[in-house]
Amino acid sequence: MRFFQRHMIRLTPRLLLMTLLLSLVARPVGASGVSNPNSDPRLQQAVLWATQEMSAPRLWIEDGVTLCDQFVENAFGVTAQYPTAYDMYLALGKSGDPTRQTLASLQHAPPGVIVFFDRNAGNYNDGHVGIFLGQGQFVGVGGGGHVKQYGVQWWNDHTSHFLGWAYPRADWPGYSKSKPMSHPASSAPTAKQVQPAPAAHPAPPTPLPQSVDYAARTFQKQWSAGETSVRNLWGPALAAPKEEEYRDATGGYRLVQYFDKGRMELADATTGTVTNGLLATELITGRIQLGNDAFESHAPAAIPIAGDPDSPGPTYATLNDRAAELLAPAPSKIGTSVSASVSAAGDVTEAAPTSSNDVRAVAKADTTLTVYDGTTKHNLPAAFAAYRAKAGMGVIGYAISEPFVATVKVAGVQRQVVIQVFERRVLTYTAGNSDAFKVEMGNIGQHYERWRYGQ
Repeated sequence: MRFFQRHMIRLTPRLLLMTLLLSLVARPVGASGVSNPNSDPRLQQAVLWATQEMSAPRLWIEDGVTLCDQFVENAFGVTAQYPTAYDMYLALGKSGDPTRQTLASLQHAPPGVIVFFDRNAGNYNDGHVGIFLGQGQFVGVGGGGHVKQYGVQWWNDHTSHFLGWAYPRADWPGYSKSKPMSHPASSAPTAKQVQPAPAAHPAPPTPLPQSVDYAARTFQKQWSAGETSVRNLWGPALAAPKEEEYRDATGGYRLVQYFDKGRMELADATTGTVTNGLLATELITGRIQLGNDAFESHAPAAIPIAGDPDSPGPTYATLNDRAAELLAPAPSKIGTSVSASVSAAGDVTEAAPTSSNDVRAVAKADTTLTVYDGTTKHNLPAAFAAYRAKAGMGVIGYAISEPFVATVKVAGVQRQVVIQVFERRVLTYTAGNSDAFKVEMGNIGQHYERWRYGQ
């Protein structure tokens, strides 16, 4: 996650003195009169407000600067307390209890406390800060000013080092007592950035807060279990759980939650049964499943399957058109290598690699076909078969396409990758990545929500 550079702030001697005095009086304890800071009502208020911001249209960005520190301040009814998130850490976190400065200490942290992350080049030495949700999760401002749910361990591993956690300052009133200053959303995305929603449906009912809380905790259990087997299996949550139409569910709706890499569905609230949507199938076919046997047909998603959002590589719609032969049942080819290549336009060619730099030549063992899905009649290369065995069939699903080679743009650089579409996910293989990240999942949760809801 990369943040935009923050404007430089020139500290005059007077301003510097004020800042130092403020840091001296800022005490990272609960509200005045609260003997047990874990029962501070401001913590629950902050969690409620922060999670509501996940589904709000507001973007926490101003003049290209992301406002993670002011987001946290607003959660406690104040604004403009510190120049940066790291300054907030120096005042509240670093000077606080040293036992709160490890990841393990989060086991004893109540939801609503403030979590801090270190400065680095990615955040232009501003640091990062968020509101802790419990169970290793926090809500904070990410790239582009969007409010999302993240794992503390995930942020520590992928973005910036965890520094610790702290209670809010005693003099902060809390969100319910003082309406904080909020920042207007920046310019709305252009038509090129957002694909129109496939269909208009009545607004779903507003779920009860306790139902949302139960769903979030249930989904979190599956998220945590998945992350222990495969790193970044789900990625950050895109928003809080919400109602989504499903005609065979009680009342015609069920609670779901979207993540970067997929969607979780609360299939049965009484048993806590969670299912994972057939998102890849729907994106390619254009058929949105609205019940056990209810579907709604729309145009397949014209969104790149892999790579950057503006990658010229094949789209989901391409696989239902010019590259549709890859979806057709195939005979077992175990022992051979991936043979199909797909151009940006969707043209399919069958040929062995002609260059020593070809991904199939560089990683011959990983791209050799070793498993055949008899149910859907498709072949899997060794790397994808091993990854699915770790992640689980319920998360990935059966293969619904043959594997193929394509050139896509990743972080602005053209790369040759192997791609295969499964019922629920899309897997990619990049030979040049480190071993832990040679196989990755596309951001199909993002893709699907954008296609279905125009977000």
